[in-house]
Amino acid sequence: MEYGQRLVLRQRNVGAAPDAGAPSTAACWFDAAVASGAAAAGEPAWGLVEGARADALVADSGAAALLGVPAGRTLDALVFSSPSRPWRDVLVAGRWAVRDHRIDGEARIVGAFAAAMHDLWRDS
Repeated sequence: MEYGQRLVLRQRNVGAAPDAGAPSTAACWFDAAVASGAAAAGEPAWGLVEGARADALVADSGAAALLGVPAGRTLDALVFSSPSRPWRDVLVAGRWAVRDHRIDGEARIVGAFAAAMHDLWRDS
C-alpha cells in the first residue's frame, strides 16, 4: 500500500501521521493492526494484554538487513527492507513453532514442499 501511494503522490511515508505523534508508517500500520486485530481474528482480546492469545515474533537483530538499525526503527526495517530471515523465534497460541530459525517438523515440511514443486513442474 505504501509503495503504491508513493507512486501516486510522489512522496514517502504517506502512511505516517507525524502530527499525531506517529512519524513511522510501519508503526502506524502496526498500531492499527493491533487495534483491529481481535475483531479481524475473531478473538476477544489482542496484543500484549491479559486474556489475549499468546502469539509473538522475535526478530533476529543479527539479520543483515537489521544490522546498525536503531531499536526505534526496527519495525520500519522489517516492513520495508524485507530481510531474508527476520524471525528468529515464532510463538503461536502459546507454542513455539520456530526456535532459532528452526521450524518444528522442518524436514517433513521441506520434503512435502519439494515433492509438490516437483509435481507442478513435471506437468508444465
